[in-house]
This record gives sequence, C-alpha cells and structure tokens, in this order.
Amino acid sequence: MAERLFYNGGLSDLSEQQLVSVPRGHIEFSVLDSNLSVSTMMVNKKSEQPRSLRLNQINSKLISPPLQAKWTKYTDINTWLLFSKVDWPKTSSLKSFDYLPEYRNDLLQGFIKANGDQSVENQIITFSVPGKEESLSLAKSDSAGGFLLNIEYIDGDREAYISVLNDDANLFEIKIEDEFYKEYPKLKSWPLSYDSLLVKEIVANSIHLQVENAYHHLKKDRVLTSKKKEKKEINFRIFNVDDYTRFPTVRDSFIEYIPEIGISKSDNDYDFEIRWPESLKGYRPTGIYLVLFDGVVASPQEVLSYSPYNIKTIKILAERYYIGPVKLDGLIFFTTMDEDLYGFEPHGLNYIYKGMESEKQYYTPNHNDPREIRIPDRRTMLLFETKSHPDSNTKYELFTSDIPGEYDVMLMGLSASGELTQEIRTLVVE
Repeated sequence: MAERLFYNGGLSDLSEQQLVSVPRGHIEFSVLDSNLSVSTMMVNKKSEQPRSLRLNQINSKLISPPLQAKWTKYTDINTWLLFSKVDWPKTSSLKSFDYLPEYRNDLLQGFIKANGDQSVENQIITFSVPGKEESLSLAKSDSAGGFLLNIEYIDGDREAYISVLNDDANLFEIKIEDEFYKEYPKLKSWPLSYDSLLVKEIVANSIHLQVENAYHHLKKDRVLTSKKKEKKEINFRIFNVDDYTRFPTVRDSFIEYIPEIGISKSDNDYDFEIRWPESLKGYRPTGIYLVLFDGVVASPQEVLSYSPYNIKTIKILAERYYIGPVKLDGLIFFTTMDEDLYGFEPHGLNYIYKGMESEKQYYTPNHNDPREIRIPDRRTMLLFETKSHPDSNTKYELFTSDIPGEYDVMLMGLSASGELTQEIRTLVVE
C-alpha cells in the first residue's frame, strides 16, 4: 500500500492564468473540464518561505523525477508531494484478502475469548442498535475467535449491544479492536529547521487564527437535516397486542393467538420453535432464529419474563431469512410503546458506536451583507469544496478575506475512467 500511497500518473499542463481581486471581493470559478465525475476546489494562501531551500531537502527523498521550480511556482510543495513517489521501505504485497477495507460499510473488528473449554469457532456475533432507527449486523467467528462486523450506515453516535447469540450464561468474553493506532509507528522524519521567514509566517498565521477564534461564535457551521434512508421492508405478520386480550404473561399470548411460534421448556430454559408454512416444508431448518426487542438481540428467556402490558406489537417472520453469513429460520420482533426498551436490560457488551457525522454546510462569509462589515475575516484557506458530477454550468464561488497576497487555486478531479485532472491558477489579492 505504501508504494501506491501517492499518485504516480501524468501531470496536467500548468495554467499561467492569474486572477486578480481586492480584499473581500467576490469571485466565481468555472470547471473547465465537464467530463469529471467528482471535483474538489481548493483555494489556499501560498507560503512565503523560499522554495529553493525546501526543494533540495525534499528531492533527496524522491525516486520519481524531482520537483521542479516551475511546478512549485504555482502551488504549495506539500500539495505537489501528493503527486510524487517517495522512497518508502519495501513491504510485502498481499496475495489475497477477505474484505475490501470499508468499501461499502464500516467494518468493526474484534474477537471472542471462551471462559471455559467452549469452541470459539463459528459462533454468531450480533451487533444491534435499539430504537426506532434500529440497525442489525451478524458475523461468524473464525478458528481464533476473530470476527468482522459489517455495519450499515448509522447516522450519529449510537448506543449498541454486541453479544454472542444464545450466550445467556456469559460463556464468552467480547473484545473490540481499537479503530485507530494506540501509538504511531516509528518514522524517520526530516529535521525541523526554522529560518526568519518561516518564523515570521508562523507568527502571522497564529495572529490570524486567534482573531478567527475570537469571532467563531458568529461563524458557525450549519448542520443539515439528513435524509431518511428507506428501510428494507420485511414481510412480517404483525400482531397489535391491544387488538387481543392482554394475558398475564408473554407465553400465554403466543399460545392463544400466535400459531406460527411454539414454546418449549427444558429445566428453567425456554426456547421458541418457528413453524414454517407447508410451502417451505421441503427446506431443512437450521434451528437458528433471532429474537429482537426494540431492535436489540434478546434471548427467549428475557422476553418471556418481560411484562406483556408494556409491549405494543409482536412481529413474526416464519420463513428463511439471510443476514450476512447467517441463515435464519425466522425473526421474532417485539416493540414497546415508545420503542425505548422501557425497563428491558439487554445482555452483551454495551458499545458506543461512532456513526456518520451529519452533513454540514460550512460557514462562508457574504461580504455583500452590511452586517458583516465590522466582522474581521482572517481566513487563509478561502475555499475547500467538493462537487459530484460537475458540468459546464458548475461554478465555485467565494469571497476573498482581509489578507492580501498570492493564493493557490487548484481544482482536482477524477474522470469516470479514474484519470486525474488538474487545473492550477494563481489568485492575487491586492
């Protein structure tokens, strides 16, 4: 992976175009190439440090053609490093892999450890999120007890429960791997060197940042309302408990009016039996099913001991159902009045899942608004915006800040075939 960390393809021709504006001026940029599938516009202030000093140091580490002054004249050296090949230590390449790394959804990695002599292989690991926006994922453990849960899109941070299916006696211990490094690997970095120009630049940027922080309360980003995702419809048979006599136990309710489910008892343990219709008699049952309580995986004993007076609906799916690698005989889904668990205490590992952050509309000033006249603007990055499928009518708009000088204007995009395209210009604010 390290060998392909940087782009090694061809570089676009550099534009000599120079744009001129005044502080707090309004500028529009059009996309010159209309065949892009995605494009990102970045407008950032250029460094005032002499580039020749930095080039000699950086070029000694590159094994691709060295950076040339005529290239770095138009943009920051850090950006150009993204288009260079670096002499990383050689790493062995993988010949095969089990998962594309978070290609479609988030992968949650962990392992189980047996508290006794139980086998850790082929145990079913469940991940469930309670509430009206419930989420469910299943995985099977390997011979070492490791598992990978493929988590579908979850909006925001949510409380989740991770458990081993049918492990009511806590025979297994669950451990979730950290998503990030606990410590960074050892890297050989270039020695830091500060000359008078660099110190001057750092001090100036520090002042700009302090001014921006002082007025941050007037420049807050706006969180956009996320669109509700369409749920996959499941062919449940739904029993509204209020439509029937409320019996004193959940077990009595199943016996009286839910013929698809049978209940058996062995010692002090209860078990459900899902009765398939005649049309499925040719299939071989697996004996594996899921009991869900407000979206959380539960055991038969837990739901049968719960008060039926707090239950709103019981949903039954008495047919073959697939979730991830697991083949189920059916689903039994209980919901409370407000779908908030209402006194039900799930078993398993309580886990705070870091979901997708809500989409934001980032603050951008409007200097045509007279209310912003007295609000200082010390931004050095004027724009960083991505657009999908831009066309010839797509435009990027921005207002320049109070800081004069030269700014890099770089538009980077990918064509439908994966080819990288660049448009590089210079903006002079004076």
